[in-house]
Amino acid sequence: MSKLTLQATISSLPKALEFLRAEAATHGLSDNSIYQLEIATEEAIVNTMLYGYPCPDPNNTITLEILADATYCRLIITDHGIPFDPTQHVPDPDTTADPGGLGIFFIYKYTDKVTYERLGSLNQLTLLKERG
Repeated sequence: MSKLTLQATISSLPKALEFLRAEAATHGLSDNSIYQLEIATEEAIVNTMLYGYPCPDPNNTITLEILADATYCRLIITDHGIPFDPTQHVPDPDTTADPGGLGIFFIYKYTDKVTYERLGSLNQLTLLKERG
């Protein structure tokens, strides 16, 4: 199990993605799977930073935790932001609209399974990517 807690600011995004790439590689994900998980993770984290924490505060954090079993590499993203369950908001992509608004679509497109739980004051989003 590997874990990283960051300030919920856009400037923390490169460190989060670097952590993801390194840890996913140690769990045997292919370069293509890492790239796909990176896209989904970036969308989830940026959405949390922009919408889960609408008022900037240095105490706002996001934690990434990576676990693996024989089948999946699991990325667990937790935050104390505004509750939001992306499993209840799976839109069909509108590719004719202005750029943006495709984040949840990309999360589902590039992962094998998505789960969400509200645990007390925590949002817990889990992105699963098959190993191998």
